Amino acid sequence: MLIVGTGGLALWALRIATHYFRGLPFHDRVHISVASLKDEGFVLAKENEQIKVVQWSEDLYERQLIERTIDACGGPVDV
Repeated sequence: MLIVGTGGLALWALRIATHYFRGLPFHDRVHISVASLKDEGFVLAKENEQIKVVQWSEDLYERQLIERTIDACGGPVDV
């Protein structure tokens, strides 16, 4: 699961997803990643070491952002 942003709504989505998927029998197959442009939210997102964080930059081209996200997520994100 890829959560974009580290604002209030995204952090709530992160907490809900972490809590929800932890109780499911297939929780070991669900990986949560957070992508953000800002540095402030990374500290909160990294509270759980199982969550991968990818930093997006407005200076990168779209293809570079896609490659960086796929690398941080451990493969393509299945929606």
